[in-house]
Amino acid sequence: MPPTPIQRRILGVALHEMSIDRQAAVLTAVSRYGTPLFIYFEEDFLKQRSMLLELLPAASKLIFSVKANPNPDIIRFFYDSGMDLELASGGELDVAICAGCSSNRAIFVGPAKTDAELKQAINAGLQAIVVESLGEFARLNALPKDKNKVRILLRLDIGKFQHGTLRKAGDSPFGMSVWDAKSLLAERTSFNGIVIDGIHSHSGTQQFVPTDLTAQVQLVLETASTLQRDTGARFNFIDLGGGFAWPTRKGDPEPDWTGLAASLSHSIERYRADHPWTKTIAFESGRFLTAPGGIFVSEVQDVKAGELSTFVLTDGGISNFGFDDRYYGARAPVLGLIPTNDRPLSTVTICGPLCTPADRQAAKISLPMPQRGDLVCVFNAGAYGLTQNPGLFLGRGYAAEVMVADGQIRNIRHRFTAADFTRATCFVPLK
Repeated sequence: MPPTPIQRRILGVALHEMSIDRQAAVLTAVSRYGTPLFIYFEEDFLKQRSMLLELLPAASKLIFSVKANPNPDIIRFFYDSGMDLELASGGELDVAICAGCSSNRAIFVGPAKTDAELKQAINAGLQAIVVESLGEFARLNALPKDKNKVRILLRLDIGKFQHGTLRKAGDSPFGMSVWDAKSLLAERTSFNGIVIDGIHSHSGTQQFVPTDLTAQVQLVLETASTLQRDTGARFNFIDLGGGFAWPTRKGDPEPDWTGLAASLSHSIERYRADHPWTKTIAFESGRFLTAPGGIFVSEVQDVKAGELSTFVLTDGGISNFGFDDRYYGARAPVLGLIPTNDRPLSTVTICGPLCTPADRQAAKISLPMPQRGDLVCVFNAGAYGLTQNPGLFLGRGYAAEVMVADGQIRNIRHRFTAADFTRATCFVPLK
């Protein structure tokens, strides 16, 4: 089935497929807040959430992975839509609380949690702390707790399906073995203020093969059944992770999710029939929910035509979006120009302002020849855009972020400027 106009626009097949209103919103935002700039569209976040809920069994809980985009406004948007939160650091916990979210609707995941972070999580009264190893459990168990029990999920490293084969477990820094989990469950009555509420397992990100995802869910549920049968435990909460793919670069496959909900429902219904005490079965998502709702906009500052290559130099690059992905622009993001024009197509390489050859967003792509002052729009920029980049390199700072909702544009994060960099580095007030 060919993509719908909305899907084509989200994937950025051609910039002219943006509506006039959307192009106007981009131009208005740039005129107010300058470039480089992240522009998010709330309606796209809502569409992605609705789309994902349609792919999942009806009784599933959907959790927003804050790491994908930790802007407080975006966190609050998904929280207010009914989603719980997955946090991966004490900093993300602070941001979620600052955004007005209740900590009892959040879980805390991630390896190498410090004692300070574990204490922070205990004091916050989170829905669950996801424990990654026997060592982390021992440190958590030794910490003082108030009268309320601390609920935990055991993160399991049980292997990963990939294209019909199972990768063996045990070669990942994430999670514990099934044997370690079984040993903890066997001793669960002797813990200091800790209740094992269930298990967590996440097999990876950007899973483009739906049958692999289904097989992974089935494996986790079978493991949950085995652990409960062998230890007598009863799991209240099972987090099946996520990894729902969204194509973000040219050449990425487009998953066919047809039948996913039915196959997942079959596995979950069969599990629930044998384990009716499990109240919550959850999935997580970050990139799928947020990536297509964002556009990263930078302005062309110079065009250099050499004998072999033409370089388009913008005020935004890997210091703001794209990071050093080791491809040096060979796997280009989907992008376009404003204004659209009838200039002849040329082969160009789009670079940012950093003093490194790694600062390439797209190498040798075909575009109408850009000119100084044109806007380069990178689509699918709503996930891992602002936060996964070396913004302090050369003191460039970070781009501002704005949200477009109900025809209104509001600034949701101020630009981190060169002056802010100097202030933070020198520890002296600027005159």
